[in-house]
Amino acid sequence: MFNLFKKKASAPPIRDVVWLSNAAKKKAGLELILKAQNPLLIAWFEESIQDWRTFFESEGASFSIETAPYVQALEVKDRSVFLLEHHPLASRETKVMQHWKPAALTAFVSLEEPLLKLFGGDNLIALVQKMGLAENESLEHSLISRSIRNAQEKLDKKVTHELLVDSVEEWFKVNVEKHSK
Repeated sequence: MFNLFKKKASAPPIRDVVWLSNAAKKKAGLELILKAQNPLLIAWFEESIQDWRTFFESEGASFSIETAPYVQALEVKDRSVFLLEHHPLASRETKVMQHWKPAALTAFVSLEEPLLKLFGGDNLIALVQKMGLAENESLEHSLISRSIRNAQEKLDKKVTHELLVDSVEEWFKVNVEKHSK
């Protein structure tokens, strides 16, 4: 009746690893992937998939990268899953990942990404550089993960009708900037 006692859908817990730059994210991300047993790489946008493939080729590595909405729960079960990027909307991530049961779920994040820039990423870059964080060092904390999720949830409230595109930058142009004007 009214879904009063229905459990709210949730995605599996995500370990966010944050670097200052996209270049540092890729380099350190590759190291983490190489250490993992049976890794599964997932991205949300086609341009990101192509970008990561090009990077892997330049490093002499080769990995299959799956598109998030098409990944089935059985593919994820008990595997080390690496999200090469977050989707800007929390609701979209939850809808796709709610039935996933990975051994571990790690998201690679850069302070240069549009989601973080929209919510003060440039200020964070200056702050962590003043604190002495080197380009190749990462940040990781539950407060950071919660802040990323909060930013996604704010976008959920702002974006009422999502237009699908091939890159995260284009996504922000057509889904966020049009609402800001």
